[in-house]
Amino acid sequence: PIAGRVFHVAVERKSPAGQRVYFVGTSDGFYRSDDGAKTFTLTTQGLPSPALTGFAGGSNDKQTVLYAAVPCELKDGKLVGGMFRSKDKGETWQRCMNAKINQETKKSSEWAAGELPQYSWLATCDKIPERAYVFGSGTS
Repeated sequence: PIAGRVFHVAVERKSPAGQRVYFVGTSDGFYRSDDGAKTFTLTTQGLPSPALTGFAGGSNDKQTVLYAAVPCELKDGKLVGGMFRSKDKGETWQRCMNAKINQETKKSSEWAAGELPQYSWLATCDKIPERAYVFGSGTS
């Protein structure tokens, strides 16, 4: 069974109609079904935390790309966590933080929500699944 608050459900468009592959991101983890949503398996290989703060996925006739956000924290003075991407249906995940994503580790104003950014809102589309949009709270 799927546990946690569901953020998003994605479908691999190129999978056979009778055996669609489904992906579900929840606050408790990432789930995948390879049998048309009859059963789901929790898989978190490659993610630093099983708990997700956001999830999105897009699929077209060429590729399926999944995005997961996990809580950020400081480890040895560096920001860890954040955004991860999978291009192999959630078998493996790679961190995909870039210069356009807030990675500040200090408040920049008195209205900031915290010392570290936390990413909660993710979006992508089926037409261009390799492009994701992310928004979060934190350092202002």
